[in-house]
Amino acid sequence: MQFRHVTDPEGFAALVAHCEATGRHGKNDRAQAFNRIAWIMIRKGGLIRDITIGDCVELQVGIGEHQCAGQKGKHLYYALLAETGVFGPAAPPRLKAVMVMGQRSPAELIDRHQLACKPIRDLLVEYLTDRTVDVDYVTLEDMARSLGLLFWKDLEQHHPGIDSLRLDAATAAAWKERISVIPARDGRPARPRINVHIVLNTVRCFYQDLARWAADDPARWGPWVAPCPIRANETSHVKARSRRKADMDQRTRTLLPVLPALVRTVEQQHRNAQPHARWPMPGTTTPAFPNDPLPAN
Repeated sequence: MQFRHVTDPEGFAALVAHCEATGRHGKNDRAQAFNRIAWIMIRKGGLIRDITIGDCVELQVGIGEHQCAGQKGKHLYYALLAETGVFGPAAPPRLKAVMVMGQRSPAELIDRHQLACKPIRDLLVEYLTDRTVDVDYVTLEDMARSLGLLFWKDLEQHHPGIDSLRLDAATAAAWKERISVIPARDGRPARPRINVHIVLNTVRCFYQDLARWAADDPARWGPWVAPCPIRANETSHVKARSRRKADMDQRTRTLLPVLPALVRTVEQQHRNAQPHARWPMPGTTTPAFPNDPLPAN
């Protein structure tokens, strides 16, 4: 409870108001939903508006591994986040629709971004297909998003008709400036993109792979070889690590006020779980519960 008031009181107040407006008056269900949202915030940092669908999927996987089956199906927290617009207008209304989704092919991963240039679309599909042998699915999905959405889709939106990977300096600089910021949407203000170095590194590797593969198969990859618009020093992780450490330090400072209450709760639960919790502790004459009689000598 203290965490909610300290971290994001406005966000939780909006969820409470939404529960009342939609007739969700069950105290236990509401408390459990808010607790799961708080777990995500404690684990990932940020506010309620920063929670993603992937965070919810990760939480459900953890619940499935460590809790009983009866707890797995309680998805009210996801419904509240989806209905209040946290995930955006295109989000599935139920978490189950996300959990049952299987792995998509490289073509499906690229086609969901609806690229206009078919030759580039086919190139990206072919490239990702070749990369499936050495990366896992999560990495492949991230690569498809970086190359298909954040790189080429963005270029098509700002340069209609573009059909070449050979970018002039002005086009490349403008693109890098755009992706360094997550634009304002759904009432959220624009903010810096934390993982921009990952996007830049993915695009740089794409250009380098094409150049390297063209040496072995020039007919297939050679026509697409172009100068890489990203320098090596632009993919450095130093700034990202410094920013991540600053965020972790800030999270620690935020959680410190509730640490004593957490320690007291854990200690009490530990005492209650002991097999002899109802008897006096050594050196005392008072039972753990005042109404219990002392054991006979």
